[in-house]
Amino acid sequence: MKAAICYLTQNNDIRKTYLKTSLYFLFKYFNEKFRYPVIIFHEGDYDNEAQQDIINSIRASCRDLVTFQALHPNDFKLPDHIDEKKLDRILDIKPSPVPYWRNKNYRMMCRWWLLEFMKYVKHFDYVMRLDDDSFIEEHINKDLFKWMNDNDLNYASNLLHTDCGICCYGMKQFFEKEYPNKKTELKSLLIPQEIPLNSVMIHPFRSILSIPIMQSAETFTAIQTFKLCIVHGGARKT
Repeated sequence: MKAAICYLTQNNDIRKTYLKTSLYFLFKYFNEKFRYPVIIFHEGDYDNEAQQDIINSIRASCRDLVTFQALHPNDFKLPDHIDEKKLDRILDIKPSPVPYWRNKNYRMMCRWWLLEFMKYVKHFDYVMRLDDDSFIEEHINKDLFKWMNDNDLNYASNLLHTDCGICCYGMKQFFEKEYPNKKTELKSLLIPQEIPLNSVMIHPFRSILSIPIMQSAETFTAIQTFKLCIVHGGARKT
């Protein structure tokens, strides 16, 4: 079984502080014991000096586990099928429909995780996806990847909650069309929601997922069909 822990981050003072703190707790409470490789993805803004600064902040016994991977420039290029003017009008809506309306770069980041990430980790069986501000606050004594494999699991997350209706707009119709034979399962996941003007949502998405499942033909077809999420989505409509 091959597994890795993955970040996507930026080289600025705030994100670097978050990343160093996240890595500190990752190794303190989990990965010093289990020693899985950690891949830090970036948009080419981490030069050798910046990378070494992060490496030096990690306990010496674990530094060899961390590598950096620059992304292909086209990964964060707006897709041709997206109407950029329409996108800009949506982003400029005031007041924002939800607190986490976010900007173009954030939506491109969501798209990257969904559409581009898999090509970088296709040789792994499992990956753990962490934000650079994800902090593990207590010891994890169980090998989470072994637990996934032993139980034949495809996906696990640290929280299940009801997301904002605006951010999930269109998902119900999409999944009903793509998976007409799974109406019972969809009914248990998708619920009616009244969207108040002052709607509030939370942002706790951290997960472990099976790479073979994410690379399956069925999953790939569904993802390709749902590319318009970058225009209509809020914080996390991926």
